[in-house]
Amino acid sequence: MTPVPQSAVPSGLPSLFGTLALMIVPPLALGFAAPSAGPCLAIGAASWAVAVAVKFGLMRLSGVRRRVEAGIAGAAAWGLFSAVDELGLLAAAVLWSGVRPDASGIVAFGIGASSSEIAFVLASGIAERLRGLDPQVLEAWLAGARLSPWVRHMLFIERLGATLGHVGSRGLVYLAIAGGPAWAAAPAIAAFALVDGVAIRGRSRKWNWFDPATARRFYAMTLATGAAELAAFAALATLVSPA
Repeated sequence: MTPVPQSAVPSGLPSLFGTLALMIVPPLALGFAAPSAGPCLAIGAASWAVAVAVKFGLMRLSGVRRRVEAGIAGAAAWGLFSAVDELGLLAAAVLWSGVRPDASGIVAFGIGASSSEIAFVLASGIAERLRGLDPQVLEAWLAGARLSPWVRHMLFIERLGATLGHVGSRGLVYLAIAGGPAWAAAPAIAAFALVDGVAIRGRSRKWNWFDPATARRFYAMTLATGAAELAAFAALATLVSPA
């Protein structure tokens, strides 16, 4: 087999560095620009961690996993549960703590969740590497990455879409519980459920995430959904004044 020229071998380093920046820069920027947002960062991170622990615990139950992976209805139900779990726990934490953040604090809820999730994803990736990366997985990524930037930069694209969604959905939920219209939470829950439902459906059906067409469709959806949530939050925040 003819060796592949070194210049033709795609690198995942730009995506990794971009993801690290996405994890580190936003919370640091908020910390410097608005030190009062610190508690909101912590609430966002802690509520995300507890919600994910609940989801992991449920998925360890064979009956739950079997139903979730059984079909579209199961994936949709899991997506809805995931949304209510994460966003509901955030709402409960905010109401329990009694915080009344300004605009930077509301954004900090999502940034805290996003940075925590990125740290978890990267730590999981490191643990997987230490156990030994499957050569077939690496070859599948290389094949897709040579053809498509959606595959080559999938880590960063996925985390960017998730960050937009974290900020937008949590902002909408906060507006709903703090004096804004109650229906503001509905688009946040719907968008969250859509992304998580499609993701679990793809895992259960063993989609090839390194296929350029699959990666493009899924990650374009996550970016568009996250951007729509953020835009809805920004638009609604200019119209209402949370109590």
